[in-house]
Amino acid sequence: LLETKPDLVMVAVNASDVSDVMMRGDDRRFLPDGTTRFTRRPHRWERFYAISFLTRHVIHDVLGYNYLLIREDDFATEQRIAVDGVLAALDAFAKLSAEHRFQLLVVVHPDRWEASNQYTEPISWLIDELKRREDIPFVDVLAFWKTSGVFKERTPESLYWPVDGH
Repeated sequence: LLETKPDLVMVAVNASDVSDVMMRGDDRRFLPDGTTRFTRRPHRWERFYAISFLTRHVIHDVLGYNYLLIREDDFATEQRIAVDGVLAALDAFAKLSAEHRFQLLVVVHPDRWEASNQYTEPISWLIDELKRREDIPFVDVLAFWKTSGVFKERTPESLYWPVDGH
């Protein structure tokens, strides 16, 4: 990135980025040789989970794990930790921005469900934190859509590709 000497760097963030940190780990997953590794250790039962609906039933409905294979009781804490990881990455971008004299703009955008409803935790937490800070400029796409009148002309779902939701 720095070799291109950018004038502006835009970093797009949404709920999938927080989930990604929760599933794969923070920047410690990137190794010096350019490879990555998961920092979350897989459960011993994951191979059975992958092939058995009965195992999935037990894992979700009996043991209380969610779709990220995190216990529901631990989920809010894990989300907070992940948001802190995303903020640390944005802080690193802000530091690079100051050192290398490019503008930084963080773009927080909704997934398809959020566009039709509202931001959920943890993205609402991230936005609240960004609002308190002056060192990281950001745009809240959903807030813009709601105030711009775009939803008078189009449905929220029509702003996304029908197959993969981007």
